[in-house]
Amino acid sequence: MSGLDEDFQSYFATLFGRWRGAIAAALAKGQANGTVRKDIDPECVATLVVASHQGVVSMIKATQDKNVGHAAATAFFDYLESLRP
Repeated sequence: MSGLDEDFQSYFATLFGRWRGAIAAALAKGQANGTVRKDIDPECVATLVVASHQGVVSMIKATQDKNVGHAAATAFFDYLESLRP
């Protein structure tokens, strides 16, 4: 749809940009206060978080299997824990 409708594409580009920006800012704040490892790139991690979320939502819709969401959430929270120093 976004390839056909410029307004639709612009809306979602803005939405995802704000979402990624908020996550990146939170990670950078965590780096500054010592709760997030300093060797990670907040922008890259924010992109991974948003992309992973969108992928999991798509997988759940496609498979109609909530276990996909539970498995992804477990791995996701393990990953977030690995960002601690």
